[in-house]
Amino acid sequence: MKKNKCYKFIKMASILLFFFVLICSTANADEYLVKGSLNLAKEKSGLKISFAVQKACDIQVTIKQNGKIVRHLAAGLVGTYSSEPFQKGLKQSILWDGLDDFKKPVSLKDIEVELGAKLKAEFDKILGWDGNYLTTARGFCFGRDGSLIVVGGEQLLAHRNSTTITRYKASGEYMNQIFPPAGGLEEKDRQGMPTLKLSTGDNVPVIYHMEARSMLPAAIFDFRSNLVLSKDGKSIFFLSGLGSSLGGVTEPDIRGGRRLLKLNIDGSVPEDYLGPVVISEKANGFASIGEGSIALSADGKFMLVTGLRRMTQKGRWGKKSVSTQLIYKVSMSSAKPQKVVIFAGVLKKAGSDNNLFNNPEYVDVDAKGNVYVTDTGNERVQIFDASGKYIETISSPGLFNCKVHNATGHIYLLTANGTKIVKYKSLSEAKPAFEFSVKIKKWRKFKLSKTAIFEINKYGKNPKIAILAIGFNRYDLSTYEEQGNSFKETRNPIKNKLKSKRALGFNRNIAVTEKWIMAQGSDFGKFRAAQPSIFNTVTGLYEGDAKLDRSAGGKEYMSGKDGLIYQHNGGSPKKAGHVTKYNLTFKQSSFGSLKSIMGIWHGHGGQSGFFVDRYGKVFSIGMAAYRGRGSNDGMGLRVKEFDAMGKMLSPSRIYAQQNVYLAGIVVDSKGNIYIGARISKSENSIPDWFKGKLPKDSKHHFPSLNYKQYAHIVKFSPIGGRFIDDPKGEYLGVKNGSRRGKVSIKGGKTLGKSIMIPIRGGKDGVHCHCETSRFDIDFYDRLIVPDLHQYCVRILDSNGKEILRIGSYGNMDNAGPTSKKNKPQIAFNWILKTIIYKNKIYVTDLNNRRIMVIRIDCQEVTSKKF
Repeated sequence: MKKNKCYKFIKMASILLFFFVLICSTANADEYLVKGSLNLAKEKSGLKISFAVQKACDIQVTIKQNGKIVRHLAAGLVGTYSSEPFQKGLKQSILWDGLDDFKKPVSLKDIEVELGAKLKAEFDKILGWDGNYLTTARGFCFGRDGSLIVVGGEQLLAHRNSTTITRYKASGEYMNQIFPPAGGLEEKDRQGMPTLKLSTGDNVPVIYHMEARSMLPAAIFDFRSNLVLSKDGKSIFFLSGLGSSLGGVTEPDIRGGRRLLKLNIDGSVPEDYLGPVVISEKANGFASIGEGSIALSADGKFMLVTGLRRMTQKGRWGKKSVSTQLIYKVSMSSAKPQKVVIFAGVLKKAGSDNNLFNNPEYVDVDAKGNVYVTDTGNERVQIFDASGKYIETISSPGLFNCKVHNATGHIYLLTANGTKIVKYKSLSEAKPAFEFSVKIKKWRKFKLSKTAIFEINKYGKNPKIAILAIGFNRYDLSTYEEQGNSFKETRNPIKNKLKSKRALGFNRNIAVTEKWIMAQGSDFGKFRAAQPSIFNTVTGLYEGDAKLDRSAGGKEYMSGKDGLIYQHNGGSPKKAGHVTKYNLTFKQSSFGSLKSIMGIWHGHGGQSGFFVDRYGKVFSIGMAAYRGRGSNDGMGLRVKEFDAMGKMLSPSRIYAQQNVYLAGIVVDSKGNIYIGARISKSENSIPDWFKGKLPKDSKHHFPSLNYKQYAHIVKFSPIGGRFIDDPKGEYLGVKNGSRRGKVSIKGGKTLGKSIMIPIRGGKDGVHCHCETSRFDIDFYDRLIVPDLHQYCVRILDSNGKEILRIGSYGNMDNAGPTSKKNKPQIAFNWILKTIIYKNKIYVTDLNNRRIMVIRIDCQEVTSKKF
């Protein structure tokens, strides 16, 4: 017995000792700094700082005086691999030369050295986003609960659309986002959404088309988009493919033809997302273009499709096209290609007989299964039964569209070129029950009859009609509720709920200060001439417009490391581009005796980037003439360097011949220059982390073409260097207009593939500078780099080694730790620019129409006073 008790005691003690050791080791698992190892010693050349770490990690060293930072001394990795100025190993010593960040002497009085280990990122806030803000609405439908489901988004440089589908209550309040889908979805909720599993463990969606910013195959939205609710009200259908207004997208990923696509209104992606093919494409172009109109049969088994057009010749803009003159009938029972069934009409044959059409634009179905075709060329509605047998005609001058209410069977026509609603109680009535005049905004150069969408809530007892009038980057949405023989109007019910006067609606052009953010709108009108908007950095609310230089040409803004605001203007064919400087009240400042720095040419849409360092030096990427026209080096790019007084220090600090495409520039505290350059080691430039993981390509080489659009960051010494066209060069360069060739780098070295170059067309998918991303550098000389394809921000040391990766994929509903969809907490959808200000990173997230603010700090911090 005694032996047994002794054995139990020893066993229990051993267990307790094991857990004690385990708890102690767990408690120390995340500790990196060796306690008490930070020591300071004054030497002739400065202050020697010594310390040690327990294991490899990243470190930052900061010099403070009276609690304020005077020198961001060093940051980077230590251990087996160590960044400069650290040494290899866990024991470290570095020297502070007694200078501040601006190379001015600092006394040693009240000096404190702060040592931080292991950088971490935390969600701070979201600026600018408001679900009730739509820059441009392009289509919608009603839900069974009376909600509005709206296609909207941004237009960056006119024809590149950033599309969202969002859902609103009948009263106008934002509910949720449907497209792009949310991040953090369970596998069962994203069956139809192809994803890639990264080495980090994140599942991120595949980018299928970069110009249309589409993360689902064939999801290319047009100027007018027709949505249809499923029979059970849980999903929406829409037509894939290309319309004539999306001329910039010459090779959309339509996956074999115009298809029916399906998304669930709760934001999940069903397995049958990629629905049946309506009509196939041809080798010499597209079999059909145009927005198209769809209507679901009463039993939900078929979809009726019309409004498609055929190209009469291969053309970029699709201007020469003719109506197919057909209504197609597509079975919803199979997602596989099926035989095209014509419900009514004769291919390309126009006519006024009962079974012929002259430009049928819209189609609708009533509760009995009867089909209503809006035959616009003949100004009539043709009605057929479910089998396709002709029943009746309703003629109406200036006919635009026809909709039928399911419960009542009442018929509503939008006529008189969109200015009148005409109601018929039934097909048997010869005269309308009443007519109602509507007031819709009209914009110069845009006729309402070509740019409006007419929808009806089919499911409520009291019919509700909505009319969406669309102008170029403008829209006017009105809803009308029937009351007796008239309608009560609610103009723009969504925008009526806006909390702020104006939402951000930005592209990459932002500048950040302590009090405000300056953001340029992403629509084409704002890109060229309008003033950038000012928003409160804390609240995100609009505070007015900055009255800056309005010269013609594409513009880019930045907050210089010297604390001032700069604008780079690309110029025009007749006038050189220039850089102007502003103080924090937006009053123009001078460069010494110069009002602005002149002679910096580029293009009318966008530049390759510029940078202002902490000393006020300006580094600008430009050409020898406007778009390189008439110059000996054509489209060759050069980095010009100017001092704070506007004096040119170098006309070509870095030069790139025609085969290299540049995007983004920063300069560190030592004068080293970092350039984003579109070069690769081989024809197959897809980064290793995507190779072998991408889905099968379409015939137009999507999505793989998108994953070749990476740039290397190339580091040059302060002396500069060259990108040289060289037949024996180590790199393959791709330039504007898909020019390509071998390239050598002189005076620089690559840091690895890091930033995105978007595509627009051509064999290599590269066309212009307009949407290239921008990266930044902090006062510790760490690079803050957007990685669009991996939906994250990467912090790199000055040699390109990764210190920290921040964020993952998500949509507007992934809005931080307090949001309903709080995984991931830091979410991005389409990153174009990163800015670091103090210890916060500001990320422009284009598809999510917001700026994500991320706070970075060290997990462990210790300090010592001298």
